[in-house]
Amino acid sequence: ILSSSNLISAGGKGGSRFESKRDSLSHGLQKRRLTSVSLASLALSQNIRDSNIYEEEEDEYTKEEKEYAEKQNEIDNRQSPWFSLWLGNVCQCMCGIQFSIYMMSMWPYLSKLDDTADLTFLGWIIAAYSVGQAIASPLFGIWNQRTMSTRYPVALGLVFCIIGNAIYGILPTFASGIKWIMLVSRFIIGFGSGNYAVLRSYTASASVARDRTKAIALATGSYVLGISFGPAIQMCFSPINDGFVLGPFHFNMFTFPAFAMCIINVISLVLIITVFKEEYAGILSKSDRSGKDGEYFVLPKTDWVACSVCIYMFFIQNCVSTMMETLSSPITMALYGFDDQQTVVASGIAQAVSSVIEIFNNALLAFTRLGKVNPRYILLVGLAGFSFYHLCILPYPFFTTPLEFTDNSTDGLGCYYEWCKTMPQVPQPVYWTGYIVGIGLGFPFIANPTGTLFSEIIGPRNQGNLQGIMALFGSIARIIAPIVSTALFQSTGYMWPMLAELAVLVLGFIVVFIFWKRLVPLKIAPKGGKSLKYKNGIFYKL
Repeated sequence: ILSSSNLISAGGKGGSRFESKRDSLSHGLQKRRLTSVSLASLALSQNIRDSNIYEEEEDEYTKEEKEYAEKQNEIDNRQSPWFSLWLGNVCQCMCGIQFSIYMMSMWPYLSKLDDTADLTFLGWIIAAYSVGQAIASPLFGIWNQRTMSTRYPVALGLVFCIIGNAIYGILPTFASGIKWIMLVSRFIIGFGSGNYAVLRSYTASASVARDRTKAIALATGSYVLGISFGPAIQMCFSPINDGFVLGPFHFNMFTFPAFAMCIINVISLVLIITVFKEEYAGILSKSDRSGKDGEYFVLPKTDWVACSVCIYMFFIQNCVSTMMETLSSPITMALYGFDDQQTVVASGIAQAVSSVIEIFNNALLAFTRLGKVNPRYILLVGLAGFSFYHLCILPYPFFTTPLEFTDNSTDGLGCYYEWCKTMPQVPQPVYWTGYIVGIGLGFPFIANPTGTLFSEIIGPRNQGNLQGIMALFGSIARIIAPIVSTALFQSTGYMWPMLAELAVLVLGFIVVFIFWKRLVPLKIAPKGGKSLKYKNGIFYKL
């Protein structure tokens, strides 16, 4: 057996080539070993770096989650400023009272002071209030939107209301043109009541999400309560009758309410300026929605279709309520031969009873599980309540008692229109039942869910502009309703105004059913795997 040294020595030149190959092979193996070690070291180093990066990302993710949780906790722990909200509710109640307090007595007051005024002009006087409010509501809304101020727009509106009520109270001191001065006074009061849009916006912006349904129910209930209590307050002054004269001023059943409203508005003005505090716990500012690395919450684009449905519901509420209160006195005087005082007392009693029902229903919505019921179902009940009133006040063939026709329209007794010769009398129990149920169910069960849905559809953003637009359309309804209803009543009787309102209500039912699925609150935090469109693009939550 030859050793390797012998082979090398014996191999000569060939041995040298073998040795060279062996050395080359050995060097290659060593190089491969070094390469493997280097790759292993590199892989280990990369794994360590990846691990560090993962840990850094995990730490960063944990920080983001912690920041998100802190923001969510801070938002959840906010409290609604109930004192300011209640003060705003008082002012909203005043807006409602100032709209309706003269409804039952305006026609007797006007016909007593100015014999040139007719029922058509009464419609224009009632519409003047809404014209003023239609002009003021968007202006006050823009003021509120741009300055985030509630106090000053509301205070200015109260000043206008004081001036308008004072003019209404001193109407007997004017020698001529009284109907035009009354129209101006109602326009000024309406302009001042444009602050209602600002008050609605504050209710939605100041209340936190968990309190918003209750807050809006109380706010809208306060306004509706004011509308209902207005004629009842007027009735309280009816025993004064002709009253007395003190210097140039007349204090009677028609003027006392105006002076009382001046005093109440002055008190409200002092409270708004001195003790009202503006807190907006329900608004998510940009800092509330965002962190250092992006947005945690987004405000999706406004659903204009859903908002339009709510605005139409508000239009219905104001259209029907204005028509009911505009025609209440003429209908009772024409159908039952009531004089001025009987009309005010009878309408006031009916209004007081319906107000008690309203208070009860508003309390149910604010403080019981009824407030948790889907507002769309409550809205349908409200539409049905208004429809019930209009169905009661129709000249059915089985109403056989004729109206008491008279040729004399100056004493206010009997029915002196041409249609009185052919129209039957609606039985008083049917009329007053329809009136009480219509107001007691229709007002709260349309106003509350409409206000709640509208606010929740807009979401936790400043609502001054949109609430102003909503108030504008409510004012338009109050402009159209008295003019159309009084014109139809004079020319055709009470049937066609009722049928026109029924058509508006039927359209309301149809619109609600068509857009049922869109009448839902705004979602600012989508579920995992969902997305939302907003002004900067699309927000995804994984």
